[in-house]
Amino acid sequence: MFTDMTAANPFASPPTAQAAPAGDADEDDLRDVAGDAAPGPTDDGLGPESDLDEPDADDERDEPDPADGEPLVDEPADAGDATARAARRNNRTLVRRSATKLLELADAPAADRELLGSLFGVTDPTADIVELTVAVLTADRSSLEPVRALTELSEMDGLEVGITASAMPRPEVRRLWGILRSLDLASGALPAADAKAALALARAVVKVDKATIERLESVLVLAKRT
Repeated sequence: MFTDMTAANPFASPPTAQAAPAGDADEDDLRDVAGDAAPGPTDDGLGPESDLDEPDADDERDEPDPADGEPLVDEPADAGDATARAARRNNRTLVRRSATKLLELADAPAADRELLGSLFGVTDPTADIVELTVAVLTADRSSLEPVRALTELSEMDGLEVGITASAMPRPEVRRLWGILRSLDLASGALPAADAKAALALARAVVKVDKATIERLESVLVLAKRT
């Protein structure tokens, strides 16, 4: 008594196909279905394999890796600035030392400056205090050895001095003779013969007294660089 309404109604949806039984589906269809069901990326850009704990590029730049050669501590903006500051400090120290030594030499007795100048080869140490200061600060310390040698000889008697002087190289005897002349304990040129030179030196050395030793010690103090 009832009629088929789908056949009479032109606007009705066509009948849907019946799904095949699960047992009839082949393996290819199952793989296609599994592939369509795999979850894709979501709206927030995170897929199934995204690691929520992985830092972004900005975070990696905030903590440099020592293996990349980047320093972990702050460095001066310019290493050249530190070098320049150190050089200026050294220059100030040198200038201060030079000025102090010049004032010290200027206050010393003229006779002591003359003796000191003879040791360092300064032509006019009494007048040219600047040149004497430069010599004290830059000359080889071996120039002071004759003063120490003369101090040691002064502790010997005349015979010992003569024997010791005869064994010295002539340049060393000549330097000692020069100091004795500066001390007004010898005069004239050193004898040409070695034996006579040793005898003349011995006669001058025995004149060295306590006051002369104190003067030699004060000259050694003036010769210090600091």
